[in-house]
Amino acid sequence: MAKITGYNRILKNILKRIYQSIHLFRKYSSTAFSSNLVISPDESFSKKPSKKEKEYVIANYLIKSTLGQENFAKVKLGIFLSDKEKFAIKILQKNEILEKDDETRVKREFDMLSKFNHINVILVSEIFESDENYYTIMEYCEGGELFDYIVKNRYLSEYEAVFYYYQLICGLEYIHSLGIVHLDLKPENLLLTKNHILKIIDFGLSNYFDVNKPNNLLRTPCGSPCYASPEMVLGKKYNGFQIDIWATDIILYAMLCGYLPFEENDNQKLFKKISECKFNIPFYITKDAKDLINKILVKETSKRISIDEIKKHPFYLKGKNLFEKVYNFNINNSKNSSTSLKSKNEQENKISSSEIDISNIAEFNMSSNEKNMKDNLNGLNVDVIYFSDDKSSKYFPNNKNKENNEEKIVGSDNNKKKTDRAI
Repeated sequence: MAKITGYNRILKNILKRIYQSIHLFRKYSSTAFSSNLVISPDESFSKKPSKKEKEYVIANYLIKSTLGQENFAKVKLGIFLSDKEKFAIKILQKNEILEKDDETRVKREFDMLSKFNHINVILVSEIFESDENYYTIMEYCEGGELFDYIVKNRYLSEYEAVFYYYQLICGLEYIHSLGIVHLDLKPENLLLTKNHILKIIDFGLSNYFDVNKPNNLLRTPCGSPCYASPEMVLGKKYNGFQIDIWATDIILYAMLCGYLPFEENDNQKLFKKISECKFNIPFYITKDAKDLINKILVKETSKRISIDEIKKHPFYLKGKNLFEKVYNFNINNSKNSSTSLKSKNEQENKISSSEIDISNIAEFNMSSNEKNMKDNLNGLNVDVIYFSDDKSSKYFPNNKNKENNEEKIVGSDNNKKKTDRAI
């Protein structure tokens, strides 16, 4: 019987590889003769070496190399002079804030960042300004983006996917509890620490939202088209909480499959697919994961499950049990911690990255070190925050949408600052 089970497992893995290879072939062959080819992973996602940048000191930080760029802000590596601790420093030039709406969004983002104190949301140490710039001092995350991690591995095992999905829902629930909606959730806006703690970043499009107020629905379409919900692409007013929950399910699908559920070369076809909720779930996706996807990617908003219902779902509970087994740590008990960013940094530095091998997460056995992680992980810190250029036109290698099509949705170069990442 054991031999038969082993053969079945091998056969399933072979069929899974064949299925994904066929999907990949279809994506590339459909655009092979187009004037705008789908860019290969090596061409699109490799980080080019940059010239050595001039270093300088601002306040108590040594400003070093550029980690990335976000709209009209640069994110640089910063070293705190007194103890050489690394931070990510977002530098926003004041003369780039030309529109009143831009100024409002910037101040709103600063206000939101100052409120956050959760293990799965990016933490800000301080915000200050000079005559020319605003400076936001943030955690620095070694693990990089979830997007790049998926691309590197082609897709994630269910153990990895549920491990990250659980953390995503915990972080999102905390954000929503503050009356804030993110509105641009995608793998590019999720960072990983060296110990595989997920962090939600980039609140540039976020807004305050009170679902209890009458007629308090949002109306401005924003975010990345492939992660947009039916009501948004149809131009209807929408509940911001439901928009975020929809996006978490697209992210889950991307983790499990290595590509997105809705993808088309033509934007109108893409919007039609989204509005009709036309997508396929590969045969190798497990029953619990498939059930959760089908309960969120539903056209009728009244039929979608809420975060409270997600937290009762077997797939979510699998992630919760796995996380607590690995870390012996309950996320929900840490969200109101008043621990300072400095203290959080010291706590995470006690944990060796070699203690956790996410690729073998299914084989975890609790070691004596892991049993003592509860105190060490309380309010965990990140080691690299990697911001890059806006990636609303950056796709999974398997995705057949083309960059020029995305730009039509995002906005032209002439008004990029005002409409960037807005549908």
